[in-house]
Amino acid sequence: MTFREWIGLSKTPRYEDARWLGPLLFGVVVLIGTGLLALVLFRSFEALASGTGELRSYLYFLVALIGLPFVIWRSIVAQAQATTAAQGLITERFTKAVEQLGAEKTVKKDGEETTIPNLEVRLGGIYALERIAQDSLRDHITIMEVLCAYIRENAVEPTEFEKNKKGQNILRPPRVDIQAALTVIGRRGKDRLAHEANPPDGKPPFHLDLRGCWLAKADLDGAILGPVELDYANLTGAALNGAILAKAQLRGTNLTEAQMSGVNLTDAQISGTNLTVAWLENANLTKARLIGADLTRAWLVKVDLTSATLWESKTRFAAARFADLSNTDIFDHQLTDFFGDSTTILPDGVSRPIHWHHYENSFEFYGAWQAACEEAGLP
Repeated sequence: MTFREWIGLSKTPRYEDARWLGPLLFGVVVLIGTGLLALVLFRSFEALASGTGELRSYLYFLVALIGLPFVIWRSIVAQAQATTAAQGLITERFTKAVEQLGAEKTVKKDGEETTIPNLEVRLGGIYALERIAQDSLRDHITIMEVLCAYIRENAVEPTEFEKNKKGQNILRPPRVDIQAALTVIGRRGKDRLAHEANPPDGKPPFHLDLRGCWLAKADLDGAILGPVELDYANLTGAALNGAILAKAQLRGTNLTEAQMSGVNLTDAQISGTNLTVAWLENANLTKARLIGADLTRAWLVKVDLTSATLWESKTRFAAARFADLSNTDIFDHQLTDFFGDSTTILPDGVSRPIHWHHYENSFEFYGAWQAACEEAGLP
């Protein structure tokens, strides 16, 4: 625990929110100082006139009072110099860390020399940037922009894939440096998130920009991404359990087979997104817009879809048990395509499809759902 946390000042003051307070405090200090000076001069003349021995004390106090502004000014100058030196050190650290992001090394492959990313050095640069963002609030957004740009430039679709026995592409997790950068941006503190939502000097809110990134099999469990921009990104098989994606932009994003238990997608834009076979148990999709999304075989058990919009979405064999579809904007034929049961809450006035049965537990429901999918020829 730091001294500032101990005395209850764990947050950095935002002086720009109370610019009027500075002149007011300065005026109060000047007024008090002038009053004290006048009082001391008055008492000094009284002591001089009466011939008492208090004159010397008053003169000492007068000298101290006159010298106080110079002491304060010297402290302010010293603080300004220290701040300038600290900012210079942060700039130096930042420059060195960014240089590390481009580190490469030469290795021999098939008898020929080739250049590959130096992952050890790049990892050092990523974690150095995280430390600077923690130390310097003013540099936080810039560092997040750098890390997002690094991910966008490096998280690209592979030119070659390994094949399994069925001839299908084998997806590998992101390179270790890309995963590290994702982890860093996904664990930002509450004070940094508040700074992003309300930057100084009237700047617009900051959003993470990961549009078009190839992030298949990425580990984003518990990541705090908020209104991140992930349009047209590939997150096939990614782990997003418990992640915060409220108001996220996920237009055309590929989330096939993504693990998304407990994910928060409140008010998210998910139009045209591929959620085939995605696991969304306990997910919060309140007010989400899933226009044209593909929910084929998605697991939607205990999902909250209150006030969500599912126009033109594909819902064939999407599993709905203990799901809340009340006030959901959905067509009758889409509801019929669901594989649901008696526990699902439907919009008022909507009849339960006749093929929705009652199941004793989730295991029985899961088995019946799997069997129905296999019978329909869905893998």
